[in-house]
Amino acid sequence: MAHANQKHSNQSPSNAQLKSALSLITAEIARGPLRSSSLSKIMRDAFCGSDASGAWNWRMAYDMMQTAAVQTLFLDASGS
Repeated sequence: MAHANQKHSNQSPSNAQLKSALSLITAEIARGPLRSSSLSKIMRDAFCGSDASGAWNWRMAYDMMQTAAVQTLFLDASGS
C-alpha cells in the first residue's frame, strides 16, 4: 500500500522552485544565522508543500543550505 505522504515523491522540483529556494536561503544566510524553522518555511513556500507531504525533504533542504552558504562565501570573497 502506498503511503499517503508520498503524494509529491515522483515529482522533481522545477528549476524555478530550486532557484527561488536558493535565493531565499542565500538572503536569509546574509541576514544572520539560518534557523531550521526559517529553512523549513522557505522550503514549504518554494516547493508549495511540506516535508510531510513529500514536496521536499530535509536532505534537499540541507543541500540547498550548503549551496547557498558556498555561494555566499564565493560572493563575499569576490567582492560582489
